[in-house]
This record gives sequence, structure tokens and C-alpha cells, in this order.
Amino acid sequence: MSTIRSNAKVERAILDEISKYDVGPNEVVPLGALQAKLLQAGFLIEEIYDAMQSLQDRGFIAPGPSPAMIKITEAGFAQF
Repeated sequence: MSTIRSNAKVERAILDEISKYDVGPNEVVPLGALQAKLLQAGFLIEEIYDAMQSLQDRGFIAPGPSPAMIKITEAGFAQF
């Protein structure tokens, strides 16, 4: 049985993974590749979705120009 991690831990993992793309504020990263890396790291898809929604609600990420992209906001970039 897998353990559900806290949103804070999953959010941190998402932001850390985004930072590996060497992007600046208001730049985009590929959502599918990001999710694949997090799944490979052992996170559950439900954890990823919940944490991404929380990051979006808090203004750290935003939808990208297509459904396959997410944008890192200035507030999110400040978390790196």
C-alpha cells in the first residue's frame, strides 16, 4: 500500500522539478514531461494533481498557452 504524502512535500517536488528546466518567470514547461518525472520519483497521480491545483490556487503556476504546458509565475519563480 502506498503512502499519501503531504501537499507541501509534493508541491516542493514539483517546484524543484520545474527549476531543473532553467526557466524564468512567466515561462512554460511541458506538463507531460513534468508529470512523468514525478511519477518516476514515486509520487501518485492524485498527489500530483492535488499539489498542482494548490500551487495554481496560490498563484505559483498558471495554465500555459496550451493544455500541455504550465507557466511558472513570478511568485512561483521566487520559490526556487
